[in-house]
Amino acid sequence: MKTVGWVRDDKNDYDAWAKVVGDPRWSYEGFLPYFKKTEHYHTKDLDAFQHGYDGPLYTQPVASSGRGYPLTENIKRSWEELGVERGMDANAGNPMGIAMVTENLGDGKRQIASDVYTLEGVTVLTGAVVASVVLEGNKAVGVELVDGRVFKASEEVILSAGAIATLQILLLSGIGAKEDLVEHGIEQPVDAPEVGKNFHEHMCVSQWWQLKEPEKGLAANPVIPSDGSHVTTTVMAMLPTSRGTVTLASKDPVTPPRIDPNYYATEADRYVVRTALRKLMQVMMETKEGKAMVKEQVVATGQNRLSPRSSDEDIDELVRECGSGISHTAGTASMGTVVDSNLRVNGVQGLRVVDASVIPVPLAAHLQAFIYALAEQATEIIVQERGK
Repeated sequence: MKTVGWVRDDKNDYDAWAKVVGDPRWSYEGFLPYFKKTEHYHTKDLDAFQHGYDGPLYTQPVASSGRGYPLTENIKRSWEELGVERGMDANAGNPMGIAMVTENLGDGKRQIASDVYTLEGVTVLTGAVVASVVLEGNKAVGVELVDGRVFKASEEVILSAGAIATLQILLLSGIGAKEDLVEHGIEQPVDAPEVGKNFHEHMCVSQWWQLKEPEKGLAANPVIPSDGSHVTTTVMAMLPTSRGTVTLASKDPVTPPRIDPNYYATEADRYVVRTALRKLMQVMMETKEGKAMVKEQVVATGQNRLSPRSSDEDIDELVRECGSGISHTAGTASMGTVVDSNLRVNGVQGLRVVDASVIPVPLAAHLQAFIYALAEQATEIIVQERGK
């Protein structure tokens, strides 16, 4: 999980998920108890219906952390000049407008699951790479590691290796599309043609700007010159309609799989990113605050400076040269095709997936808060199934 962002997304995206799989537990209303269960919001001044105050993960907006960002007010005023409102609660199901990002920081340090949840009854094996799920017929009975060790499951096998590694383990276990397995000489006990076929990820495109008065302390992190003279703006395509694939590159479990993210492949995605870049350039180049703050746009050698009136073709060229993923990979074992709404792999007994690979539709959020809520809901589903 990258950075410390604690962002839930718009309720409509979760409701779309629930509609796709025909199960209201995966709607925003269905997820909300688990969002609240994980959260210990730093004050009780927000809607108690939306927020939790007794969970293990301490959350707070950046503005409450005591860190100072001189750039904040300039940016807020720039967006307000363009008619965008500020001050909303970004984690209440309708994150439209300007808001400070919420973080899961405790005592100035990013919190992780192993620090805030008990590890009682848990054994962690380091350096243990899974080669495959051990199947007896169509039943998962354990996992085999690359060193040959086999661990048997007492109840079931749960894969939580992420949208890339979980997909790779499924394919190496013979759970996937025939054409993806025959190439590598893997027998196919379970026909699952949709494994790896719904890859989606957030894509970002950054631009850089030289400040007129760097002494004001507005500068960005040193991804650009570290002399305090520049800032960065970034567009993130959070709800892509483009879909990619993940397939095996080798039968060797330690060889990374082939990833074709297929970014920016649809006209809908291109329209959204172009529009967002034009709007950001308008903020930086045409608002009162932007013009007072920025000296010029900084581009790489051979690139053209852009403006809100640049052509689609010029903006597309920038995206091709500067666009990248941000490690929010998801969808490769989607609910509704690869797993059912109880997270069980279709066609296999005793095998479940609990990670971002089950997300059937993109979520416009940093995935961290969602993953915690997913794990809490999965725990309840499993406990209820076992009658414990």
